[in-house]
Amino acid sequence: DNEGEGFLLDSWPIGYGYSRGISHNAQMRYNISERDGKKLSGAIAIFGGVAPAVIYNNTIYYEADRLAGSPMFQGEGAPFTSSIWGKSGKPILHVYNNIFITKKARTDAVSNNVWSDGAGTFNFDNNIWWRVEGGFRAQWGTKVITSWRGWQAKGFDPHGLNTDPLLVGPLGEGPLAYNLQPRSPAINRARVVTEALRGMGLQDAFGVPTPQGGAYDIGAAEYAP
Repeated sequence: DNEGEGFLLDSWPIGYGYSRGISHNAQMRYNISERDGKKLSGAIAIFGGVAPAVIYNNTIYYEADRLAGSPMFQGEGAPFTSSIWGKSGKPILHVYNNIFITKKARTDAVSNNVWSDGAGTFNFDNNIWWRVEGGFRAQWGTKVITSWRGWQAKGFDPHGLNTDPLLVGPLGEGPLAYNLQPRSPAINRARVVTEALRGMGLQDAFGVPTPQGGAYDIGAAEYAP
């Protein structure tokens, strides 16, 4: 329920006589975000030259509550947002094995899966993106991508899914809501992340040892029968 970012990775300052600070080898894994970015930015927000950042095995539930053309930082917002400004630099991002969920908090809100100015190097794969009302929407630079095929045409998420992740739920009711149902498409579909210095780790967000099955699961919760 943060008014702004749930998780902010940035590079600062932006010039004007200052040398740019560098955020290097940032790693974000096994976190849960619920209703963050309510008024500006997004649940995960990248600003400037974070190079590289590895963002993996998180579960993000975002409620869209802003109108088209919102003047707030990073526009209408999304579960995942990124932008640069001035001399902040451009990010290099690896975004894997996450569950990103968007649900409208009001009927006239813009429901994005992603909001980005498109500046930087982006590697998306093995993520599950789901808008509760259906479809897919990414604000990417000056263009809007309105189909999963269009998203993959950019080379993003070749092994990802645009589907209901089948969480225990109900959405918005606290951490335990984001465990996986037995039939979840997230089970055994994660990639082994080698870009992160500390690798996959030994447990999920709830302390469950990973992996439980033949492979790791997508999201912050490993399914344990």
